Amino acid sequence: MRFLIIAGEVSGEIYGARLMREIKALMPDCSFVGIGGDRMVAEGLEMHYHCRDMATIGLVQMLGKAAFFIGALGNIKGMIRKKQFDAIILIDYPGFNFKIARAGRKIGIPVFYYVLPQIWAWRRYRVHALKRNVDTPIAVLPFEEEFYRPYGVKVNFVGHPMLDEMPPPPDREKLRREF
Repeated sequence: MRFLIIAGEVSGEIYGARLMREIKALMPDCSFVGIGGDRMVAEGLEMHYHCRDMATIGLVQMLGKAAFFIGALGNIKGMIRKKQFDAIILIDYPGFNFKIARAGRKIGIPVFYYVLPQIWAWRRYRVHALKRNVDTPIAVLPFEEEFYRPYGVKVNFVGHPMLDEMPPPPDREKLRREF
C-alpha cells in the first residue's frame, strides 16, 4: 500500500511518525509520501514539503506565503489525480487538509482523518465537509464521538497519542499506604 500522509504542523508530525511506525508494523511493505517532518522522514516518509515550511501564525504571515500554499496544494492534488496512492491519511491542519480530503474523495481514494480538527470548538459548519469527504474520522478525544453523532458522522475513538508518552498512573492504594 502507498499512503499519502499530511501533517502540516509539528504536533501532527509527532503523531504522524508514531502512526507510520504502527502501520508499518502491520504492513511492512507499505510506503508513505507527503508532508511532514524529520520524525516522519526517519520512519520512511518520502517528503515533498516540510511541516516547518507549512507553519504560519496569523493572517499576514499566511498571506505572505500564499503562493507557496497554492503551489503545494496544486502539487499534492496533481499526485492525487494521477491516483498514486491507495489511501490518504490527514492529520489535523484543517485549512489545507480539507481541500486534500475533497480531492481524494472526488476520485474515490479512501480518506482517513487522524486527530480531527477542533471544529467542536469553532467553525462547526466544517462538520458537513468532514462528513462528505472523509471515509474514516479518527478521534483522539473521547467526547468527539458524541459531538459528531447527531451529524451522522461515525467517529472511531482511539485515544490520545500523548498518553503513550506519559508514565502509567500511580497506584492509589499504594500511595495511601505510603503516605
